[in-house]
Amino acid sequence: TITTVDGAMVKDSGIEANVGQYASLQVISGTPYIAYYDATSLDLKFVKCGNDTCSSGNTISLIDSTGDGGQYASLQVVSGTPYISYYDLTNTNLKFVKCGNDSCSSGNTINTISDPDAAVGTYTSLQVISSVPYISYYGTTNTDLKFVKCGNDTCSASNTISQVDNTEDDGKYTSLQVVSAIPYISYGAVAGATSYSKFVKCGDDTCDNSPANT
Repeated sequence: TITTVDGAMVKDSGIEANVGQYASLQVISGTPYIAYYDATSLDLKFVKCGNDTCSSGNTISLIDSTGDGGQYASLQVVSGTPYISYYDLTNTNLKFVKCGNDSCSSGNTINTISDPDAAVGTYTSLQVISSVPYISYYGTTNTDLKFVKCGNDTCSASNTISQVDNTEDDGKYTSLQVVSAIPYISYGAVAGATSYSKFVKCGDDTCDNSPANT
């Protein structure tokens, strides 16, 4: 069963909608939830589907319309609350939202995660464990794999940011899983003309290389 969820509308003046890039999906008790990028309006959007085929009763919400934001979205839904990490192209920053309800239609808390490097936040991968968000991502400035353990459930304070790997051009295409407070990350690397896959088991929950990441 294939369904068009968003994109049938035209924005204005006959310009067709271009939506659905950088989609991230989770299905909870038969209900699909999707975070995605609207390339027409340059926004982060979200849909809570009305049924298991997303064919009716969908609730589509505009989450972030400030500048150009929403690429590289990564979604997790925990106890009915969606959390999303994504990239702010306008300011070249990593951003994060904790939704205010299960459709992300109101009460959302959006924060920019302050990173000391100038350009970061593409290729995000998110996991939320016991209300603590963990995010792996790519740092464009130093072409490195980066990681943040948020200090609270909105990533608004006391975040711990770590540079995990800067051996060469590391950190694109990240995929994160946290098990028993230990992050594991797979990611891509480029050295000269060679591209390959890399993997790290972090030494602790902040991946700050103390104790040593493997």
